[in-house]
Amino acid sequence: MKVEGVKQRELDCNCIALQMKAYFETYQLFFRENLPQLYAHFSALQVTPDIYIIDWSALVAVLTSSLVLVPVAVVSA
Repeated sequence: MKVEGVKQRELDCNCIALQMKAYFETYQLFFRENLPQLYAHFSALQVTPDIYIIDWSALVAVLTSSLVLVPVAVVSA
């Protein structure tokens, strides 16, 4: 039972890694097509999306996870 849990976690990690790789590749393509000069500059400096995207996505996750949606009733007279 414990071994199955470990294997499942490994599969989950591999799945997340594949998703992140696909995300970075898609971003890289979008970046290259829309901001070619900046892309060339970053490439020359060997600055890759994994260096700067992760921090922003973590920040967005922290900020959005603390939002609480409160149901509101509208009463009209």
